[in-house]
Amino acid sequence: LKDITPYLQEGTFVNIDNGKLSLKAKTYYAASKKKPDLQVNGSVDLKDFYVNDSRDKSSLLTLNDVKLKKFTFELFPNRLYVDEVDLNSFYVDAKIDENKQMNFAKLVRVSDVNKTDTNATKEPIFPVKLFKIKVVNGNAKFADFSIPIKFQTDIHDLNGAIYSVSNSPQETTYVDISGDVDKYGSTKLKGSINSANPKEYTDLDFNFKNL
Repeated sequence: LKDITPYLQEGTFVNIDNGKLSLKAKTYYAASKKKPDLQVNGSVDLKDFYVNDSRDKSSLLTLNDVKLKKFTFELFPNRLYVDEVDLNSFYVDAKIDENKQMNFAKLVRVSDVNKTDTNATKEPIFPVKLFKIKVVNGNAKFADFSIPIKFQTDIHDLNGAIYSVSNSPQETTYVDISGDVDKYGSTKLKGSINSANPKEYTDLDFNFKNL
């Protein structure tokens, strides 16, 4: 997947170091007024996916093994449904700077940031829904430099699930993930969010204990 980096960098500062994507699927096509004309059923496997910031080469995301166990892709009418995504062994480096801006938010080039989406509250032309994302053995570095006492910690052994991720504004996503922090602490992320428009609705508790 590293060969698609030049296309990504037209609008972002994302650099893909590596990544192997495999697809196994069956395709059906027949013009119909009652059913979708095109239907693809199958599974996807992503391995050794490494992403960094092209400006300073800092690591952003590592996905060792991601499996889309079963998906259905349809055209006329359009939709993409994924039954379950298994996210096994990953690493995320999330930082909030002094201006309360997350590092991932700064990956988009300025010329693209100013573009606004006037259809944020409308139903998408191409509906996408992931029914369940299973999180296993995740790791993360989290830092918040916007608070009076600057905070940084390592989170490991993240496990849990995210339910109903969709680009439809009518859907609510539910999050329930827990993990360990440093040697003796723990963390829990639980709540709900409108994944199509997080600024419209987000209600998440991110708790740390025994630090």
